[in-house]
Amino acid sequence: RLWTIYKTSASNLADGRTGIRYRGMFGYNGAAKIRDIKDGTSVTIAVCEGAIGGRTSDAYTPIWGGYRRYGTFAVNHPNIDANHINNARYHINGPVHVPGMTGAGTTADNRHHVGVASSVHEGGIHVLMGDGSTRFLSENMDKNTYALLTRINDGQVLGEY
Repeated sequence: RLWTIYKTSASNLADGRTGIRYRGMFGYNGAAKIRDIKDGTSVTIAVCEGAIGGRTSDAYTPIWGGYRRYGTFAVNHPNIDANHINNARYHINGPVHVPGMTGAGTTADNRHHVGVASSVHEGGIHVLMGDGSTRFLSENMDKNTYALLTRINDGQVLGEY
């Protein structure tokens, strides 16, 4: 059986490395203020769906109803390249655990997959944007565009998605 939970868009690495913190709307010990969302609240994801039950990860211990570590998805890596996007690295509804996956550097980098956005329905996920609107994002959308939607202040202009 699968259930839906909701995850916040966070961006603090567990090791607190500087330069890559505070890219999402939420994080450890706080959240961005509306004034901090320079890219605009209508193009910044605040919350997304997450399916639990039947989707497993051995990277963290279970808490809060069976999810792992914390209910977040994020872009934590300093590079926007799709190969280095933390948790947005995998397509929407992608695998929660990819055997043999490695990252460059910290333990946190080696666990990109923990907060993958997912849903109990086919085709994509529903997200809540910073302005309170909701959108359906296709699981086939461009990963770089998806990652940019999680950042509050990257300065990138997004077209249609």
